Amino acid sequence: MNASDLCKYLGEKVSLPEFKDFLSQNSVELPTELDLPEGEYNAYIERPDEGYSMVFTDEAVFLGNLSSGLADGELFFSGVFLYSEGKDGYKQFEGIMPQGLNFNSLSKDFISSFGKADWVRKRTDGSVAAERWDNVTDYRIHITYDKTTGCPSVISLNKPDA
Repeated sequence: MNASDLCKYLGEKVSLPEFKDFLSQNSVELPTELDLPEGEYNAYIERPDEGYSMVFTDEAVFLGNLSSGLADGELFFSGVFLYSEGKDGYKQFEGIMPQGLNFNSLSKDFISSFGKADWVRKRTDGSVAAERWDNVTDYRIHITYDKTTGCPSVISLNKPDA
């Protein structure tokens, strides 16, 4: 999977023909795999063997129009999680990542590329647990770091709900 190409569809409706074609070419069949559980506003398609998980959000929540009711509208592609080896039972994502992201860099490397993070969470020992950049691209980049190596364990790319 080319995550750079996938990220072009962040914020799009799942009914967009180009998006459906892109996913189909990557062995993701929306009609059979995408199911919004009753009472929920997020649906997931997970690929642990390929190192990623996609998130789809109900239209009412994604667009901030809660008066229309849950499950009455379309789903929007709202995010993707890219995993390092062994994190949450996933294999490492081996596809193409956007923005020069990789699983071998440290926080200082991402700050060098993206600038100061918009949000940082530190551990009690002062090490960086996670960082988020809100204005680097057309989507939000959130990186969770492994406590031992300091390298990313999960990279999340998403369009925030309205």
